Amino acid sequence: MTKPTIQDALGVMSEGLPLSSAKHYEVGDGWKILMTGEELRRPKSLQRVAITRAEIQFSSEDNLLKFLEILKASDDRLSKVPDNEVMYDWQLVRVKDLTVRFGVTWYDKEFFAEKKDSYLSKLHADLFKQFGIKAKDMRIEHIPL
Repeated sequence: MTKPTIQDALGVMSEGLPLSSAKHYEVGDGWKILMTGEELRRPKSLQRVAITRAEIQFSSEDNLLKFLEILKASDDRLSKVPDNEVMYDWQLVRVKDLTVRFGVTWYDKEFFAEKKDSYLSKLHADLFKQFGIKAKDMRIEHIPL
């Protein structure tokens, strides 16, 4: 088994990935971990009610990097939400070539039901235009737990 490829290109892993956890971040096949999320930030005692998996393929490295910067800014904001108030949080972000995979963990059933398709909103559509993508170009999978 090869060691995981972990690159902190976005500067979000302030302490790096704990060595005891490294085996869980083996992604292989050329995928590189860029940032962790709730997996290391939130206690396992928080009840997760659903997860959403997302995959987006970009047409250029510039568009990919712009998207990752916005994701990093959002992750920075979510990292400051106290555990007892968190409704959702980002999961692991990984990249291969011009494709990014990431996830959302949901902690509240009603919030999940209301917001799970927010990527289809006009607000998100306007945001996606900056990167040359549309919601229909994304692969989204909602998984209730």
